[in-house]
Amino acid sequence: MIIEGIPLPGWAKRLGKPKNLVAIGLGFLLVFYVVPIFVLFFQSLNFGAGGLLENYRTALSGIYITILLRSFYYGILTTGATLVLGYILAYYISFRGTRKNLLLGLVVLPLWVAYIIRYLGLQLFFFPTGPFVAVFGTDFGLLFSTAGVVLGLMVVFLPFAILPIYHALQSIDRDLVSASRVLGAGQLRTIRSVVIPLSLSRSSVDRGTR
Repeated sequence: MIIEGIPLPGWAKRLGKPKNLVAIGLGFLLVFYVVPIFVLFFQSLNFGAGGLLENYRTALSGIYITILLRSFYYGILTTGATLVLGYILAYYISFRGTRKNLLLGLVVLPLWVAYIIRYLGLQLFFFPTGPFVAVFGTDFGLLFSTAGVVLGLMVVFLPFAILPIYHALQSIDRDLVSASRVLGAGQLRTIRSVVIPLSLSRSSVDRGTR
């Protein structure tokens, strides 16, 4: 109980049992997630309004398939770049940062701003009248380009990469890192042979315990 010493009615105690709470959560997901998906799937089959799979043939042809493949391409590029940059920043905060709370606060702070505001803010930043062009004289072709799209997605999703990687790095025994350096391994080899494997194993353990 969050507040101790306050008597609860019987129905509240029964409702607070773990199995009842799980049932409520599953019921919520069923009503507001699973059922709508099945409704949309049924509508997509286009019963009584032409070909049974006409909607899928349209979606997988012409400009639609181009947009779909381009979305996967952007997603793969964004995922790879975000993981690399997120790992570097998380490593710096965990092993090099002197003010970890401040740095983590700066990582979490953008999450308080809506996605659309962050996208528009980044777009205005690279506009011809924006501060980036005012300093460098050009936007280097980033605005309305593939690199600009990937950069915008990275800015939005980077905190979600940094935080779990930072958690995995923090759980690494620092004595193992020190032992690697004492035994003659350089910083890069320590990162490659000790830090990265241990952080990956920590992430696997964290997923397994959830």
